[in-house]
Amino acid sequence: MKRFINKYGINNIIYILPFTILFLIFIAYPIINNFYTSFFKWDGLSPDKIFIGFQNYFKMFNNRIFFIALKNNMIFLVLTVIFQNGFGFLMALLLNRKIAGRNIYRSIIFFPCIMAPVIVGYIFVVLLNFSYGVINNFFRGIGLNALVVDWIGKPSLAIFTIIFTNIWQWTGFAVVLYLAGLQNIPEELYEAAKIDGASYFQRTIKITFPMLTSTHFSLLILTSIGAIKSFDLVYAITMGGPAHASEVLSTHIYLENFVLNHTGYATTVSITMFLLALIISIFQLRLYKGVRI
Repeated sequence: MKRFINKYGINNIIYILPFTILFLIFIAYPIINNFYTSFFKWDGLSPDKIFIGFQNYFKMFNNRIFFIALKNNMIFLVLTVIFQNGFGFLMALLLNRKIAGRNIYRSIIFFPCIMAPVIVGYIFVVLLNFSYGVINNFFRGIGLNALVVDWIGKPSLAIFTIIFTNIWQWTGFAVVLYLAGLQNIPEELYEAAKIDGASYFQRTIKITFPMLTSTHFSLLILTSIGAIKSFDLVYAITMGGPAHASEVLSTHIYLENFVLNHTGYATTVSITMFLLALIISIFQLRLYKGVRI
């Protein structure tokens, strides 16, 4: 211990001590405790835990609903990363130009981000519900019954309805980060490109996009982790239904832990979700190291 203090200095140790304590209590301990609990059969309430080894893991890999949830999470991740960040980039390019009322547009686009996901979910339920939804009632009112769709209750559409809602809410966050990145690109680069005869499209591809590499990867990591742990919107809109068609890992954990009282199994799924997010983040960071400019 004395050697450790002499090497790093008492002031440096004191400086990081509060963060270290909080990290150990609120991050390290829950992860370790979850991993420990995953080896037990436990209902979350009883003081008695039954050690069952890897049976929870065998159960998970033989559970059809787990694989449905995993598949939905992967679809959620891929589509959210592509469309949320893609639309965010294009809208940031537009709002970075000198257009009338652009500050108002920026505020409107960012407004959904400050709303609670549960509220956003209930708003879209009111809009998209098959029986009383505003959109379907509008189509019925003008005689276009062929356009009436059960966006929430149809198994093949439910997860995509949630993904659309998520993209609608969080695209503004990508816009703000891209706008911040655009402000840091030297104007001289664009002026030199104009002199060389580069078009707006060429300047965007050759200058803007590469200069925003850090922003691309920051959003890639944040969006991926957000997609993996998404719960609020799914629960508010479909609760994982119909017939588990829109189940994701977080709602699967909720169902097993708080409804069925299978806490040991639920912690097994949560550990798997944590490892999935960790692996994806490490892969993206290594990819960033290879392409950064």
